[in-house]
Amino acid sequence: TSRDFYLKGTFSLNPLVPLPFSFGGFGFNMADTDNGNYVMFRLAQNVDANAEIGILQNKFKSSATSRSVTNKIPSVLAGDATLEILRVDGKNDVWVGGIKNADLSEFTLANSEPGHVAIVLQNAMAGLFGLQVSNVQVCYNAVCEADGVEYNVGESYQDGVETCTCQANREITCACPGADSLNCAGGQTKWVDEENCVAKCIPAPGYCHSSGDPHYRTFDGRTYDFHGKCKYQAASCDTFSVNFKNVDLHGRAPRYTQMMELIFKGSSFTIQRGWVAQVDGVTVQLPYIKTYTNGDRVEIRINGQLEIKLFDKGRNPSVRLLATNYNRFINAQMNLHGSCQGLTEGLCGNWNSNPGDDIEGGMINAFANSFKEYDNTCPPPPPPYDPCREAGNKHAEAKAICSNLIGNPFGVCNGAVDAGDENGGPMRDCMFDVCNCMMDNGVEDKKACACETFDVYATECTDEGFNMDNWREDVAFCPYECPAGQQYSAEGPTPVPTCLDQKSN
Repeated sequence: TSRDFYLKGTFSLNPLVPLPFSFGGFGFNMADTDNGNYVMFRLAQNVDANAEIGILQNKFKSSATSRSVTNKIPSVLAGDATLEILRVDGKNDVWVGGIKNADLSEFTLANSEPGHVAIVLQNAMAGLFGLQVSNVQVCYNAVCEADGVEYNVGESYQDGVETCTCQANREITCACPGADSLNCAGGQTKWVDEENCVAKCIPAPGYCHSSGDPHYRTFDGRTYDFHGKCKYQAASCDTFSVNFKNVDLHGRAPRYTQMMELIFKGSSFTIQRGWVAQVDGVTVQLPYIKTYTNGDRVEIRINGQLEIKLFDKGRNPSVRLLATNYNRFINAQMNLHGSCQGLTEGLCGNWNSNPGDDIEGGMINAFANSFKEYDNTCPPPPPPYDPCREAGNKHAEAKAICSNLIGNPFGVCNGAVDAGDENGGPMRDCMFDVCNCMMDNGVEDKKACACETFDVYATECTDEGFNMDNWREDVAFCPYECPAGQQYSAEGPTPVPTCLDQKSN
């Protein structure tokens, strides 16, 4: 959109070069609707030298030819002429007094970048033509535009529930009234629901995981095992839901998590075993970023592991899903935005700060199966069982393999994150996974089956401020397996750089 502006300056002959033929001028560049620049120039002083603007092209010929030409334009001489320049895609159209001048249009004119303002003082062949330009002023009305309406600096208007204000830099900022006055207690942060313009205090993101055979930890810290092999809702919030899908690898319990799925605005975004990422059932190349017209965004990346992030309603992010790949299955980890506390439903519990009521009804299979996605071919889950007893009372052997949890490198974290024992918590989870491997003759290294629990425990320790970057170096039987073309680094950049980032480097 073209903007009104006023240019003013004093034109006079340079006494050091008292020649009658001179030229000076302003260049004033503004973006127009064609992404070009529009310049208007009005002479305000009717000195004789200004009349030569009408024959500018002559000034670029030989000095003898220039001096012999005196085509004065009356309107210029009277101080009532305009020079107009339209610059689009690097080409110029020039009008003098409303008449297009083809010769002038061929010149390369000084200009600034589109959308910027600049003053260009031109003094053609300054050694011969001594016009000087001084007392230059540029005035324009700084306004903002929204939906075809202009607003002056400092002027506000309502956009739905938000109050928007035109700033001095011609940017419009919108905010929710009263949000700045909300103060939150320790451990909570302020969040503004951008859709409803409601400010509230929220807790830190909630954490839930499914690991190993699988072992679940709810947002409130309740742990349990569940061996269904269907797709189940793990969590939900106001605009999205998250599902975990399990897989049967042995024709018996245990089962393992195969896939994490984000459902948002009618689309399915999944990360799966084998480093597979799909959108609506179609495999996509990573990084994958989908941005909606209202600014909502879904990202799928490889940040050491496969990761999905959703950004909506001003939440940064709304949910983060992380899949640590173990080829045939994944460890599934979820961080849920604090605004979802008390709203969520699923395998990860109700997040009301009371772990005692996470298993509604008290029966794990009935509770978990109530969140099964419709599938008439999916069988009911098997009853709970003890794989260490099934393997021939291997409890002691499994506990020895899992002893790293209370020794090196994790012992320093035990005071902050409970390692549990053989009756519950990470130690029991680890023992069950190792005993399951003892029952599976196809697994050569039974120790490696402890690594899924170690990985989850390391994540929880890191969240508590402990440095667990190099825990795999201390546990020789847990090397990290990277996808083809990548190598493991405990302190690699996040997000992981890709070929798409080379353009910005």
